[in-house]
Amino acid sequence: MFYYVYKNITDGIILKIKEIDNKIISNKLFGKIAEEALFPIFKRKWERVLILEMNFADEDGLLQGDTENVRFAFFIREVCKQENLSALCEKYPRLWSTWQQEISIFSISLQQFMDRIETDLNVAAKYFHSDNAITRINDIRMIGDPHRGMQQTARLEYINEEGRSRLLYYKPRSIAIDEGYYNFIAWWNKHSPIDHVLPRAINKGNYGWAEAIVPKECQTAEQVKNFYRRYGSLIALAHLCSSTDLHMENIIACGEYPILVDLETLFSCTLESERHNPTNNHLYSSLLLPTETLYDELEISALSAQSNVQTNIDILVNPQKRVSSLKMERRKLHTGEYQSQVIFNGNVVDFIQHESDILYGIRETLIFVHENRDEVLRAIRDNIGRAPIRIIKQSTEEYTKILYNCGHPSSLKKDSAAQELLALCDPSRDTNIMESELLELTRGDVPYFSMPFDSSVLLNGFGEKLPTIIHQSPRQKLESQFSRLTPAFIQQVMEDAEQAFLVYRLRKGEKWVARKTIYEDEAQEAVSTEQWIDKLAYFAMSKVMDCALMIDEKINWRTIHIKDDIIHAGLSGIDLYQGISGIALAFHITGQRLSCPRFTEFAGRISDQTIEQLQDTSSAELGALSGTAGTLWSLGVINNARLIKLLPIIDRELSKISYCLLTETVEHYEQIEFVSGIGGTLSMLLRLHQQFRDYPIAEKIARLADFSFNLLKRKAGSLVDDQTTSLGFAHGTAGVSAVLAEYMTYFQQEDDEALSVILRNLERETRYRTELGWPRIGKDNVYSTSWCHGTVGIGYSRLHCRPYIPAETYDSDMAIVTARLGEIRSSHGICHGMMADYYLARTLGLDGMDILHQVRKEVEIAGIRTDFGLSGNEMVGAMTGVTSLFMGDAIFSNKY
Repeated sequence: MFYYVYKNITDGIILKIKEIDNKIISNKLFGKIAEEALFPIFKRKWERVLILEMNFADEDGLLQGDTENVRFAFFIREVCKQENLSALCEKYPRLWSTWQQEISIFSISLQQFMDRIETDLNVAAKYFHSDNAITRINDIRMIGDPHRGMQQTARLEYINEEGRSRLLYYKPRSIAIDEGYYNFIAWWNKHSPIDHVLPRAINKGNYGWAEAIVPKECQTAEQVKNFYRRYGSLIALAHLCSSTDLHMENIIACGEYPILVDLETLFSCTLESERHNPTNNHLYSSLLLPTETLYDELEISALSAQSNVQTNIDILVNPQKRVSSLKMERRKLHTGEYQSQVIFNGNVVDFIQHESDILYGIRETLIFVHENRDEVLRAIRDNIGRAPIRIIKQSTEEYTKILYNCGHPSSLKKDSAAQELLALCDPSRDTNIMESELLELTRGDVPYFSMPFDSSVLLNGFGEKLPTIIHQSPRQKLESQFSRLTPAFIQQVMEDAEQAFLVYRLRKGEKWVARKTIYEDEAQEAVSTEQWIDKLAYFAMSKVMDCALMIDEKINWRTIHIKDDIIHAGLSGIDLYQGISGIALAFHITGQRLSCPRFTEFAGRISDQTIEQLQDTSSAELGALSGTAGTLWSLGVINNARLIKLLPIIDRELSKISYCLLTETVEHYEQIEFVSGIGGTLSMLLRLHQQFRDYPIAEKIARLADFSFNLLKRKAGSLVDDQTTSLGFAHGTAGVSAVLAEYMTYFQQEDDEALSVILRNLERETRYRTELGWPRIGKDNVYSTSWCHGTVGIGYSRLHCRPYIPAETYDSDMAIVTARLGEIRSSHGICHGMMADYYLARTLGLDGMDILHQVRKEVEIAGIRTDFGLSGNEMVGAMTGVTSLFMGDAIFSNKY
């Protein structure tokens, strides 16, 4: 649409580029290559400026013409005049300077590329296609992101002496890794029961050439089965190599072979600052399994990615309308054409139907490597040698977003691009890496880091050594993975893979079906319900202990992260909600209740690990259940007999919480809620103060609680959206009111502003109230009975707020709450399930045994599980899953 402007600006540049010495490409094709390669740079720099200036000129009546189309054409003619173009560049100082800088860098990389074509193409044609002569180069397309001086991968098409079209790829990086792994696979195929195919490569030092792989359909059902077995084998090998970033664009389905076409991230390193992160060597890190999504929706695994589908992801695009009122428009993102999908009989194969084949490939490969460990490890090390490995410490999407934002008119006008770049500057990240990122982004590059396979030296895109401390080099990570290879390790990997498929099914809306029941009441009619719950606690917590994973000498559990409709597989964090501090608290409480030293000692081990992991975390998280303050409270409960031990970690974490509260930009109600916001942080600070009230640190806790209280009451009123803000305890106004009341009661002081917030919240909650209770606003409007969203949570809120609200409102609300206690639900956990009813009934002085009897009856009928929650997609933790059943008094009433 702005092509005429583009041509006007770039004609001189392209003429200059055509002066590059080139004997092998026609002048016409060379110009086309330069024009197509420059266009993305032009678009990023110029498009939004031109649209904005045209809108301004149109609004000011400066454009001539009776229609928008005519005025558009007038603007294009005028802006191309030298005096107007100069004025535009004066108004946007960074526009011309950064454009010239990037064009200059691009020209150098293009010259280098042309030289390499001239030097190498005949050799590459002979090696890859056995062609003795090249008639002409038919096309060259730059693809991929610009790195290290705006160098890009290129796809080159030539015509051989027989008139056939041939493809090959130029890669402006060392492809020693491609060459080395190709040689390893040649060795592998002679010994392993599952063979593989890789593209051939020509290694030319700091660049190289790679064979083009053409996607092919499977011809038989047996080929489909073989494809997925080989894919499983790739998963196993990638896991042993600690691969990263093997997404859908890096695999091509070529008949019965899944072929990796980009191997630069086949290995990885671990920074010293990351050494305690349990995901460092996890199966899911390669992205080969369908465990992660981009933008919470886009499938990125080669298994699950779908070509040419519309998503719900909004992107800004130029609608290409030749009108003077042109604006960027929001459109739904359409996925591209992925070549990783398996095609059989003209249809895309559903990989989930071949889960067993994938699992077979994983197991067979791991067993083979286990039985031939030394030989396989030696073959990898000997063939990889000192090959450079690309190290990714930030997503490419984040880098490209920043580059795009640097081309925003305000950044180009006010010279504020530095502010866009500083979005990368997080205190938790390595400073050497951040400095290099900023330098590379300022010249239009996507930052690039690498490391020799057998070295612990990190290099930036300029080839400079960074002083970043490395915990494990790529070779050390490989050796570490091989040292873990035991039958137990293989079984853990298989279970991790099965979990990944389960998560994918859940994400696609399939009904979850329990795979096994771990507890059934063995017709113990004589056992009282009080005894039964203790027996259940012992049995269930023992099973939870058995399900623990040891990863790098750290205790973890598999978990499934569910937020609204977003479902990911992963490992437990350190929070209360479904992390290890919540699990430790469950072991401590049940251990004390049952006088079981095995449980209390295990809780102590997890507690010590949590302290270590907190020390390695550079920033705090807000919230009672997903935040740092809740984790500190749980440590205080577990270590109540030796609180002195906790003083150093409490002091450090309070400083982190203070920084978080001071720097948080509070714009949404979710940021002040109970589970993960300021309200929950304040609630847990009050509990911490109670634990440490006899220690000098209590004064610091009180000051931080006071600051949180004032921040909460100030923000609570202004952030309520009547149409969307939840009414419930976990994420809504009832929880915020409860915390404000809790603070005033604890410190025995009334605050008019806080009282006003509580009464306004109460008025709104009453307005929505019916005889069934309070709807889940902004979601499904269901009248739930849960603690999280429904009547149980409202009940706990009213208990806290009782001194500050009208008695008649309290009585009428609690009548609704108590009337619905014990209603049957699919879940038993205290977040969404029936055990929360039981604990509230006890708090209210009611018997509650009828509720417990109902829970027992449900368990007798359906059993109960610990491998994946209860029956509501829940996992171990303080709030969800089987571990939550026994800790309601601690979580809701702070009775421990």
